[in-house]
Amino acid sequence: MSQHIRHAHPRAQNDARLAALANSKPSKLWSQEEILLLAELEKLYENKRNINALMVPHFTNKNRKQIAEKRRDRRDKRKKQAMDAEQSSNNSDNDANDEPEISESTTKERRKDFINKKRAPKIANFSELNDRITEAQRYSKNVQHHKAALVLLEEIVRYISENTGDINPRPLPSNEQPIESGTERMNTAEVEQPSTPTNNKISKKDIRNKNLNKSHRKRYAKAKGSYKEYQAMFKKDKKKIARITTDGAEDATCQISADVIFEYYKNIIETENKKNPKFQQIDRIPEEWDFENLCQDISLREVTRAFEESNLNKAVGPDNIGLNDLFKVHNKEPRMLPKILSTWLNMRMVPDCIKRNRSILIPKNLPIEELDKISNWRPITIGTAFMKLFTKILTKRLDFFVNLNTRQKGFMKVRGCLENLTLLQNIIKGARKTKHSLAVVFIDISKAFDSVSHGHIIRSLERHRVPSSIRDLIKDLYTNSNTSFKGKNNISTPELTMRSGVKQGDSLSPLLFNIAMDPLICDLKKNGKGFTFGSDGIFEQITALAFADDIAVLSNTWDGMSTNLKIIETFSKTTGLKLNVKKTHGFLISHNKDKILVNNCKPWQFDKQNIENIHPGESERYLGLNFDPHTGYTKNSKANEVLTKQYCSMYCLYLLCDSRSSGDSLYVTVLRNNHCVVGTVTDLTLMGSNNNPE
Repeated sequence: MSQHIRHAHPRAQNDARLAALANSKPSKLWSQEEILLLAELEKLYENKRNINALMVPHFTNKNRKQIAEKRRDRRDKRKKQAMDAEQSSNNSDNDANDEPEISESTTKERRKDFINKKRAPKIANFSELNDRITEAQRYSKNVQHHKAALVLLEEIVRYISENTGDINPRPLPSNEQPIESGTERMNTAEVEQPSTPTNNKISKKDIRNKNLNKSHRKRYAKAKGSYKEYQAMFKKDKKKIARITTDGAEDATCQISADVIFEYYKNIIETENKKNPKFQQIDRIPEEWDFENLCQDISLREVTRAFEESNLNKAVGPDNIGLNDLFKVHNKEPRMLPKILSTWLNMRMVPDCIKRNRSILIPKNLPIEELDKISNWRPITIGTAFMKLFTKILTKRLDFFVNLNTRQKGFMKVRGCLENLTLLQNIIKGARKTKHSLAVVFIDISKAFDSVSHGHIIRSLERHRVPSSIRDLIKDLYTNSNTSFKGKNNISTPELTMRSGVKQGDSLSPLLFNIAMDPLICDLKKNGKGFTFGSDGIFEQITALAFADDIAVLSNTWDGMSTNLKIIETFSKTTGLKLNVKKTHGFLISHNKDKILVNNCKPWQFDKQNIENIHPGESERYLGLNFDPHTGYTKNSKANEVLTKQYCSMYCLYLLCDSRSSGDSLYVTVLRNNHCVVGTVTDLTLMGSNNNPE
């Protein structure tokens, strides 16, 4: 009967559940949301009579008595905390903010000793560690004592790094147990061959059959091991398995000498980009400025969530400790890490010992023959475990605070790469079908991540009205930050100071880069001449499809594209981000009666250099796919062959139906010849669907 009601009468079932909830007894447990609501109501009804009765209508399952008891408990807890704080302050040394008292106490001598020796006394045990953290917090409240606080914090970090091995390791979950590779499983199968009884005579036929069976078992064991290996890899690292599937090869090892790498990156990251552009602050409603959540102390819940959302088995940095080691410390002393991270946040600086990094080079998606050039390798920077944890929390806060242009899809928690590719494919196909003119230029910014100015980043943060305390902290994260690279035969280069660029591989870097590129995307949208399409009086204009530094600029006309390129040229000169004109290509689709013409125009220019046109039959790579002005994306690469398979098309269909990243309602219009064709509400005419999507 219940199944019948659930399927045939869902409305009646829901009404019955709501009625049962209204008649149920009030719950004695208080959720976190209810406690926050109670705190807000206490401020709202302050100095009013019958506060408990006024609060009852705001709660669905709490009566007047429960509210009164909860308020009483909260008052008692606040009194106890105040008494404990007063007692601890009386038992501790004089307060750091009271300079005359400090000058007469041993605390001043102790602080001077820290600064002179540049090293605090060694910490003996975990209980002493907590005392040092409390002392560092006290010093951090006064700007004049920040040097002493940093010395203490460096000793705290050193002690934690050296003693994580003494803590019992956390047992690995069943899904993280090591998996035998296909080769290992093949060798195991070879060892476990059943022995033949020695008392029986073996014929030549038996020997031949035995060898056949052995070969078969080898192949079966290898296939089975490879299957399990890739299944485990899919669960742990989907990006890696996708790279193996589409490119047909795993990560290559850099065979370039350390000397060549050092000289190359010395001219990039050690050369300071002194460009310090000024941007107009964006208009924001004051109520949207969530200063309190951005600058408040880091909570235990934030640290725990950062560990939960991180891969604890990531590669370790130069400190040789991983996030799993810090996680063990967090399990033993949960309040320790929030105190340390909050101290850094309040001081607006971090110790230099956690600013050390190491960098590795990974290949770009190019043929192996081209990997002998260092420009075809991408650096990935691995920081210390403390820095990974701190920037993870800071990124989450800052991402919630800033409002980026919706046309920027890079590093977002949306399927932006797929959306940009689909929109560009449909725009090219639709422009040819509906006889619209279309200009497209694929922009290539030379070493964008490595050359962006730190002053540019700070100015961009100021443009989004990020508080000065957070700007100063981010500036300090890149002050005295250094890294070294590994080259051929695993030889490391000398350390390089990072005076320009962001650290690829750090949680905060993608967001900082997007914030730095946001003025360009917004300027193109506001003052550029984009590609306009639509029907029934509803029109949409797209000027840029951006994914981090991969930008496809669009327009309806040749002159419109020239206007867009002038905006980009101005941005380039202002910020110091250089455009690689040799790798920047474009095309223009126009129509003459019933004929489609490609590049019936003179080349565009950027900084007095001609931009090379893409002709029919040629292609330019954008977000992993090759785009041709005649056919859209081409089908000659292995990645495209994989994407056009039936099962991948159906998965893309699901992803696109689920996308809500840019505010456009995406849905599938046609599924033909194993290809997904997707459009927005505003491009039905462009798609040629006649307002009748299938």
